[in-house]
Amino acid sequence: MTQPQNCLRRIQQEYDSFSKTEKKIADYVIAAPDSFVHKTIDEVAGELNIAISSVFRFTKTMGGYKGYQAMKIAIVSEISDSVKGIVEDQIEELDDEENITEKIFNQNIRMFKESIKVMDFGLIKKSVQYMLNAGQVHFYGFGSSSIVALDAQHKFMDSGLNTASYSDLHMQLKAATMLRKDDVAILISQSSSEEQFNKVLDEVKATEAKVIVITNKSNAKLQKKADVVLKTTTMNYSENDPNETISRIVQLSLIDSIYANVMSSKDNVVKQTFGKLKNYLVKE
Repeated sequence: MTQPQNCLRRIQQEYDSFSKTEKKIADYVIAAPDSFVHKTIDEVAGELNIAISSVFRFTKTMGGYKGYQAMKIAIVSEISDSVKGIVEDQIEELDDEENITEKIFNQNIRMFKESIKVMDFGLIKKSVQYMLNAGQVHFYGFGSSSIVALDAQHKFMDSGLNTASYSDLHMQLKAATMLRKDDVAILISQSSSEEQFNKVLDEVKATEAKVIVITNKSNAKLQKKADVVLKTTTMNYSENDPNETISRIVQLSLIDSIYANVMSSKDNVVKQTFGKLKNYLVKE
């Protein structure tokens, strides 16, 4: 049986859905993974003042590891690859223009690779079908992801779909009330925990429109409310590194992927619309 991959990344992604005890274990692992892998299950349970069975159940929660030792082996592998890369790409005071530029590009590449590893392609297919069947598609951007929603709306205008983008809370709530059962609302956020995000999510759900969420973090409550949750990933290089900027780049790329899938759909009349648009632009 193949063991689940990217244990550390998965802990970060699913942290908000953990119980109090699970968060205690997660904090312990994430804070010092290189130290954790040298601890016995008894030592971890003792230091956290929890039952050994709680630690063992946590290994099951993280994707069905055969046991505590199997999870430690997986983390050791991740430390040797991901952590090494993070250290190498940290921007330092004496770095020149070439070093900084190369490190930023490497950070972006690593983020893309990590996001691909946690991507559920079945959910992308589901999202595409929702959009193809929608009367209208709304993109709602929150915080620094507002620009992603605007870019998405501009991109999908070329597809022939009826699209709109909103970042102001008043306009988001007003637009949400206009949605119908077969419409689609795509909510884009870094954390999906903002008060504004939850207000709009509840308003959209009241219309019975399909809800697609693009975010770095998810939890049980969000999974229950949204029809699709597409998770991207983020990575902390240092306090001064532009993590939100890198995360937006990944979100933009995910939008590009959904757009390409919509356009390549075989039973999609959107292709005809796009062809007409290209002919019009050529004539101009």
